[in-house]
Amino acid sequence: MPGLVGYTLNGTLKSRKSLEAMVNAMGNFVVDRFYGKSLHVARLHLGVFNVEKQPIWNEDGTLGIMTYGKIYGYEQEMEKLKDLGYKFAKANNDAEFILHAYEEFGNDAFAKLNGSYAFIIFNDQKGTLTIVNDRFGTRPIYYATKDENLIFASAVKAILKYPYPKILNEKTIVKFFRYGRLGILGDDTWFRGIRVMPSASFLEFHKGKMRIKKYWDLNYSADYNKKKEFFVEELVNKFRRAVNMRIANDVKYGVALSGGLDSRSVCAAINRENFSKIHAYTFGVKNCNELRVAKLVTSAIGLKNHTLIELNPDDLARYAEKVVLLTDGQDTVGVSYIPYVSEKIRELGIKVFLQGFLFDMTLGGSFMNKSIIKAKNIKDLTLALNKLYTLFSPSEIRELLSEKLRHMVKNVHREFYAMVRNAKGDTFPNKADYFTLSTRMRRYTLMGSIINREFVEESLPTIDNEVIDVITKIPPEYRYGHRLYKKFLSALSQELASIPYVKTMVRANAPDVFWKFGMFYLKFIRFIKRALWKLSRGRIYLPNKHYYIDMGEVWRVSPAWRKLLTETILNDESLCYRLGYLNKEFVRKIVKEHFNGITNNSEKISFLITFELLLRVHFRE
Repeated sequence: MPGLVGYTLNGTLKSRKSLEAMVNAMGNFVVDRFYGKSLHVARLHLGVFNVEKQPIWNEDGTLGIMTYGKIYGYEQEMEKLKDLGYKFAKANNDAEFILHAYEEFGNDAFAKLNGSYAFIIFNDQKGTLTIVNDRFGTRPIYYATKDENLIFASAVKAILKYPYPKILNEKTIVKFFRYGRLGILGDDTWFRGIRVMPSASFLEFHKGKMRIKKYWDLNYSADYNKKKEFFVEELVNKFRRAVNMRIANDVKYGVALSGGLDSRSVCAAINRENFSKIHAYTFGVKNCNELRVAKLVTSAIGLKNHTLIELNPDDLARYAEKVVLLTDGQDTVGVSYIPYVSEKIRELGIKVFLQGFLFDMTLGGSFMNKSIIKAKNIKDLTLALNKLYTLFSPSEIRELLSEKLRHMVKNVHREFYAMVRNAKGDTFPNKADYFTLSTRMRRYTLMGSIINREFVEESLPTIDNEVIDVITKIPPEYRYGHRLYKKFLSALSQELASIPYVKTMVRANAPDVFWKFGMFYLKFIRFIKRALWKLSRGRIYLPNKHYYIDMGEVWRVSPAWRKLLTETILNDESLCYRLGYLNKEFVRKIVKEHFNGITNNSEKISFLITFELLLRVHFRE
């Protein structure tokens, strides 16, 4: 994958082979390298953003910078720096701007940066190094220390090639299965000693000493003095600007148009003159509702370039191990359609993918529920979040894990509760969103973007600084259940707001009562299909063509996925059993319940197979 890799040379004579091994672990991309006296570092990229060779140096050659990603909207700040005497070789060079801003303002420069990025600034003579990520940590940087040196990379697998000791962090196994819907709790990874930087942070390293500090934090502060109309107008203006300033290059942009609201909002915000640069695409099983709704959207706005990518579940099973490799085991085989689709959109010539990342949650309130809204104290909130994000219940986790892991469960619970207590926000619903952003979005949802960036670059208008500043002031009651989102979409485009929302199959701007009825109806249909499957013992199969893919059905009916299942967690010789981590009989029970239609265990099966593949990739020997 693209990104940054490197290590310091504090009193160490390190061969250049270490950097080359780390670069090779990342994949085949455009590479810039720097071999200094205090560090070795490389940047890997797709040749789309910031294509100038790096590092970029300041005027006296004392400070260098290497960047991954892109920042936006800094033109006025650049003019101010020019007035202060700073020289710019190019008008729009992100790295050069960041470097001069850092020279002038130090660490205070980071909070104003707007975009999706990670970068390093270093003084090779003095041996100082600063690593910085964006406000939401959308381009993760992993790090470890060894022999008083710092090793860092955009992927864990690169750090292992430094080489770094490959020791499984057994506590992560417990986190993964207990709260897998959040991703891996905290900053841990699958490997002992390797961690991920917190979002909106800078890491400073000098002579074996490290400091990590946040330069910004999400500050929810509801403004009840403003009416909904005020927030809608502010959001529309800020969002239109955010989307269109990210469509500046003469390259083809892609939008993953689904039946949801996020990509629809991005399309609605695009100025007409930018339509020629946009190629929408929609993926899903043949004739699914996602495809039908997406066609209505492109027709309504007059977007001519729209490609339908049909998913054949049997074709996707071969991408299962690739998902584990690309995400360092932090996403599951259930998203094996992502690398398949990403390959297809690259073939279309798409260079940058416009993402609706986080919008459904931040503006749509999709991870709020009644228990969270009604929480009266931190205990109520903790119980609500625990229920929402539990993968294997406490009783199931005791049956699933081997005896040598069970003693860690209490500590994992304590860590979960501590993170809830420390979540920031002026209301309990806002605290819940802060918690979810810090966990699920940063460690799990983001992994879809990590996979995408193996093939195409990505731009995230939904986390634009000005857009987020508006959202943090919206009372949670307005955001809950997409209430304000509906009004926002209607203000962007009445036509698009009148098209059905795939989660309800009624128009997006319909009253809440119709949304509730639509969701109830769709749940009822799924219940009937599962009941027929169960009663007929698999002889009556009514395919679910509502969403782009239903992994619950895929596990039951796809020969390729059944084969993967048989070769992994139904194999007595699998590493998860041989190494003494999981209870084989309980895993078989989980699979049997799913295939008999007793309960939908597809998510749990995906997590179990992902763990086995992770062990095979890294610990087969």
